[in-house]
Amino acid sequence: MNSQRKQYIINLLATFASQGFTAGSILLLTPILLSNLGTELFSLYGIILNLILIFAIFDIGFNTGLLRRLIHEQAQASTLISTCFYFFLAISPLVFLAIWGFINIGWLFAANQSLPISSALLAVLLAAWVLLNMQAALFDVVLQSLNKIFVGKVIRIIKTIVEFGLIWWASYQQNIIWMIACLLVTNLLYVFAMYLIAKRAIPFRIFFPTAFISSCKLHINYSIWYGLSAIAGVLVYNAQTVLMGTQLSTSSIAIILVVAKFYEVVKVGLANFTVILFPGIVLSEAKGQWHTIFVQYKKTIFRIGLLVVLASIFLLTVGEYLFKIWSGFTDAAALQVYHYYTFLIMALVIEHISIVYLSALKLNKIPTIVSIVQGLLGLLLSYWLMQTYQLIGAIWGSLIALCCTSFFFNPIYLILHLRKKLQP
Repeated sequence: MNSQRKQYIINLLATFASQGFTAGSILLLTPILLSNLGTELFSLYGIILNLILIFAIFDIGFNTGLLRRLIHEQAQASTLISTCFYFFLAISPLVFLAIWGFINIGWLFAANQSLPISSALLAVLLAAWVLLNMQAALFDVVLQSLNKIFVGKVIRIIKTIVEFGLIWWASYQQNIIWMIACLLVTNLLYVFAMYLIAKRAIPFRIFFPTAFISSCKLHINYSIWYGLSAIAGVLVYNAQTVLMGTQLSTSSIAIILVVAKFYEVVKVGLANFTVILFPGIVLSEAKGQWHTIFVQYKKTIFRIGLLVVLASIFLLTVGEYLFKIWSGFTDAAALQVYHYYTFLIMALVIEHISIVYLSALKLNKIPTIVSIVQGLLGLLLSYWLMQTYQLIGAIWGSLIALCCTSFFFNPIYLILHLRKKLQP
């Protein structure tokens, strides 16, 4: 077994271990939170979690761009890491203003949704949460650039265990603010731990670059398409939940959140096989090993496709039985949502394969535009179909938009580019 293959297996096992703990946490906590918080607070908490992911787009692709640049320009590690670190601090006030503004104009919560604290204080807490997530991802990228994904995953397992205990305790207080505070403290400690470990892996130092503005401009130019790709991802995965929060009842939102939590384990687990390939793809590209990349892509499509078929069979039979026991939802409407969501998630897992390869090879400009169109089309279709079909309409809207855009475009676009590179 060559060293690259061995590293892939180690990273894969560590990633699955990390996701295993995350999955266990989700499966144990979701019914507890639903019971302790009640439908209204549980729905609010679910929307807040989606908001954190949505406003992560303020990193405008800096961390993904940093991953590629650290592999190609390791001698500039201190400057690159410092630029990203201070950029994230600088944009924090903008994140606060965006969250506070959207809350006050009624774009994030339903008009009749009561908030536990003032919109300004909630915006401060959420902006701090977004900042900590971006800084944690920054130091995780340092480890990924050395293909040491497993190190970050081990630390994440510890974080997941601590978070599980704190959220469990806070849910009994029936106070969303206590839950957010617990997550902020945990993430602060997580950032500090990731910083210390990343610094041992690469001897960098954090300083304020003398040419900070020009350094930011250069990195923005390099990373902007990754940022736009993140916006597309938010439109596809997270914005719809917020849209539903303004259109549907709290009971309907609770159903989709519980189904989504159940499937989050499946989606992330299947996607792990592809995500951890990113650093290896970049390294192969740097060495000009286009044939290796093409062969690897075809193998990935076949293997993930087979896993998706087997997972779908399991989820629509045994999985449905387990879902009913776990969630307590046994009515026809909830199970219909479960069935349609199965097809949506499996389609997204397959689509994600090409996205990872396109991003790693920096061939993501046109696919990103297509993905943004997909996200906007999905929101429009979902809004329109929700008026008649409620939750099912939202899922149909996303599925139709996906099949009309990225699902077929991305693999065709990638294959054409790889074949072009292989031409003598």
